[in-house]
Amino acid sequence: MFYSHQLITPTHTIGQNRILSVDVLRGIAMVLVILQHSYLSVNIKAIPPLIDFLLWNITGLAAVAFVSISGVIYSYFMYAGPD
Repeated sequence: MFYSHQLITPTHTIGQNRILSVDVLRGIAMVLVILQHSYLSVNIKAIPPLIDFLLWNITGLAAVAFVSISGVIYSYFMYAGPD
């Protein structure tokens, strides 16, 4: 039986104008935003103050990071695209 190399090897394809590393960073930021929203339903009194402070501030930066990354990429594609 003959198999083509292309049929055996799985390929990971992404869209034409996608950058995998940027998509990974945005995905991590999305997960952190979800964690921050989930954190709002936690009993804050049961968490030590230092962990509370660190967790809230780290996940709080995720929303800013997501919007910043998306804005930079949008501007990049506007600049790099044809006129």
